[in-house]
Amino acid sequence: MIITRKIELYVHADSKDKKDLDWQMLRYLDNTIYKMANDVISHQFLNQNLSSRLLVHNKNYKPLKKEIDIIEENLNSELSKENKTKLLLNKKKLYSKLTILKKEVDERTKDILNTSIQNTTYQVLSDKYSLVHSQIRTCLNSIVQKNYSNDIYDVLSGKKSLATYKKGMPIPFQKPEFKKNKFDIYFTFPGKINFGLHFGKDKSNNKIIVDNIISGKYKSCDSSIQIKDKKIILLLAVDIPENKIKLDKKITVGVDLGINTPAYAALSNNVCGLAIGKRDEFLNVRLRLQKSRRDMQKNLSFTIGGRGRNKKLQALDRYSEKERNFVKTQNHIISRSIIDFAIENSAGVINLEDISGITKDNTFLNRNWSYFELQTNIEYKAKQNGIEVKYINPAYTSQICSFCGHHSSTQRDKERFTCENDNCTNKDKHGNNKTINADYNSARNIAKSTNFQEKGTNKSKKDL
Repeated sequence: MIITRKIELYVHADSKDKKDLDWQMLRYLDNTIYKMANDVISHQFLNQNLSSRLLVHNKNYKPLKKEIDIIEENLNSELSKENKTKLLLNKKKLYSKLTILKKEVDERTKDILNTSIQNTTYQVLSDKYSLVHSQIRTCLNSIVQKNYSNDIYDVLSGKKSLATYKKGMPIPFQKPEFKKNKFDIYFTFPGKINFGLHFGKDKSNNKIIVDNIISGKYKSCDSSIQIKDKKIILLLAVDIPENKIKLDKKITVGVDLGINTPAYAALSNNVCGLAIGKRDEFLNVRLRLQKSRRDMQKNLSFTIGGRGRNKKLQALDRYSEKERNFVKTQNHIISRSIIDFAIENSAGVINLEDISGITKDNTFLNRNWSYFELQTNIEYKAKQNGIEVKYINPAYTSQICSFCGHHSSTQRDKERFTCENDNCTNKDKHGNNKTINADYNSARNIAKSTNFQEKGTNKSKKDL
């Protein structure tokens, strides 16, 4: 499984002059790389248009296309199944001829360009941006061409326009080879620029990941650097092998996500449950940070322009960044706790609710409930440990008793759940129905559910 980690870098140079030269090259790359990407896009589109024009002007194309159009018209009006089958067979033969013709045109295009279509854009980059290292040119050309291939169908059908790259985009290069001395971990960037790695507080355990790359346990992949606010950030792609843990696919963890209690996990095979995150703590911190930001924004409306105002605007941005970092950290902690709970109980499956449609029309939830990021973190951590993640339809999971299956909209009272079925199996020592945590009840229903669906489609897997 490939993941990406952000690590701050610093230029590791022997002298001030070398450091200045390295920074000069980095600034040049930052000001150039997006222009290179846009050139690749433009020339790829030009190449495609060249092939299309050669195809249209080919003497065999128009008669072939006309025959296909006639068959299409006849198919729309034909009622006989037998005749329709014949028409479809003829259509298939004509399309086979058209495919052969397109291949011939592509070969002619290569002859005109004197190289492959993919290599034409690399030649443009080599000619126009000779100061950029060949490794960077190769990686960029490959990435942009891949993105172009993925988007071109939607571009031609009018669903989107050609991608436009802007300043600040990452600078790609081939997989870094890390080296370690007594004090530092460093690697050499194309152009003989040495970067040292600064891990800081390292809440994401990046140093352990890099140490595992050096030891050969993990593999580094093609990565990139990004220059932002005078800082150099390494976007390190790492191939981490899945952990081989003994798991039972018959045991499922259900996870109920909420805005007050971030997550509640429960097992499908027993009464074990785990509340993750303190009630209201996650939401209250976010709201407090948002209030501080709004108060500062109001004060700025009375501030006259000048250098002092710019500094205050920077402070405003720091509040947004502080909130983002808090949410990101909390989501990593919560997702890690869920995976640990699954491993401790040998659960091979995690069930999550597909709640992509719930927050659609709710501004407050959209702003304050980062469920998508949390689910994404659960997905990649689960995959790393060989745990399967499934999505279920969230309908009625909070209203059904997870012990007897009785359904009633009045059984849940905010944080508590009491089944209204007199024959419920969940009894206390006096023979009365137990009152349990409502989130725990929902998590058990999610764990036991078989109403699976594709994430974001609102369709059951049986329908797909």
